[in-house]
Formats: sequence, structure tokens, C-alpha cells
Amino acid sequence: MVRFEGVPGEFSQHDFGQADVRYGDGRTERVHFFASRMKWSRAVDVRLLPNEQEEALVRALLRSFEAFGGIPLVTIWDNPKTVVQARQGDLIVWNAVFGQVALDYRFAPELCWPRGAQQKGAVEQLVGWVKRSFFACRRFHDRADLERQLTAWLLAVNTVRPSRATGVIPAVRLAEERARLRPLPIAPHAYALKIPVVVSAQGRIRHGGAEESNRLRRGRRGNGSRPPRLTEWSRPRSSRGRAAHSHWGRAERVHCQRRSRSVGRHTVAQDHSGAPGGDSGHG
Repeated sequence: MVRFEGVPGEFSQHDFGQADVRYGDGRTERVHFFASRMKWSRAVDVRLLPNEQEEALVRALLRSFEAFGGIPLVTIWDNPKTVVQARQGDLIVWNAVFGQVALDYRFAPELCWPRGAQQKGAVEQLVGWVKRSFFACRRFHDRADLERQLTAWLLAVNTVRPSRATGVIPAVRLAEERARLRPLPIAPHAYALKIPVVVSAQGRIRHGGAEESNRLRRGRRGNGSRPPRLTEWSRPRSSRGRAAHSHWGRAERVHCQRRSRSVGRHTVAQDHSGAPGGDSGHG
């Protein structure tokens, strides 16, 4: 049997996993982790996460690229909602946040077919292997001990032990593979997520099930001039609202007023509860 692994720098696999851990003092914790593997070299990276939401996935993915030394051509996923919103035959509706990351870092995401046992199984086996090889056969005093042991385990599997799939230590093949990986255009710590939100006709921002009043404050530079506009927040043309993007960490920010009083079914800040047609601060 010939194992197909692609060429150096072509494929990486990524998936979320969970493990229930009992610490030495009897406390238990459900640990969320993000596992990544370069297909050709078999180099592995595992990140502990607070949850399995969009930002956690993006931050872990970019840190994995950094650990591998660059970005592969294709990333393979097992259809999580943080990556794909829906599939309609050959039509894929990508998660807006993840799709923007793929554009910014110029990699091609590829999804396992729901009935593609070979491809889907390879991604799922990565999480299963982490559970069996690390979590199931170790005991941890506390969370800090778990993190220390994970660091030591990753060092061993990547730089000491030959891979069972290739017979070669992953770090040896990764050194060859890095020549085919592309550099990260933005450092992981400097990347600003672009979050889609909806701004209603009344100036309320709706995102993640929460709704708050929005007021755009335009700051000034020391010389009195205005900073360049990077995001324009304005009234939608209809009461249905429109989608916009917030560029957090950029020159212009959206400041959300805390809820102050209720008007009907919605909550509006007092700055926005004036007479119809008054200045709502959008500019």
C-alpha cells in the first residue's frame, strides 16, 4: 500500500478536539485543543484553547503556521461551523471571519466530503492520536503541569521520534518542507480580526446575539487633522439594516455605548434616544 502525502508544503490538516482531564487534586476539566499537522513532514502542533469559537480557531491556526515556519498551499478541515456555514451540493458558504483570514494569508481551505471516509478519517485520526498519545496516558497535577507536559511531548514527537508513517523524524522533513512554505504576511499577534456586524436604522449594532448602541467617535491627531477613515459606519438605506465590518485595532474604532434604558423591545443608549431626525452621532 502506497500512502499519498502530497508534495512538501502542499497540505496541512486542522481540527478541534476535547479531552476530559482529572487533576491530581480531584478537580476535572474539559480541555479544548486545536491540532494541526503538516501532511508531508508529519510535523504536529497542538494549542490549548478557551473554546472552539471563531477567534480561538483563527489565533491557533496562525500560531501553528508560525510554528511550522510558513503557510502551506491548502488547509484541510472537517466542516466545523467556524469554517463553513453551509453546503448546498458543490456550493460552499464559508464563515465570513474565516474566509477573510484565508484571503489575508492566501491559503486555500478544503473541506472533507461528508461521505469521504478516507479524507475525513485522516483529519479525525489526528485528534484521536493526540487524545491517545498524550491525554489518555498521562496524569497531570494541575493545568500548568498539563501545559508543561504538552510542550515537552510536542518537542519529543517532532524532534526525537521517527514518524510511523514516514520512518523519519518530522523535524528533519520539516526542514526540507519549509523551503516550500510561504511567509506569513502579518504576524499572528498583529492580525486584526474583521468581524461582520449589522447596524440598524436606529444606530444599534447587532453581533453574536447581543445588541448595543453604536456611536462613531472621530479622533484627531496631535496636529488637529483627522485620522484616515478605514471604516465607515452610516445609516442603512432601509430599516432592515446592513452588514458592515469592524476593523478592530485600526486607526478608527467603533465605541459601543453601554445600555442605559429600554425603548420597546430594544435597548438604546441615551445619546441615541432623541427626536427622529436628530443627530445620532454617525456623521
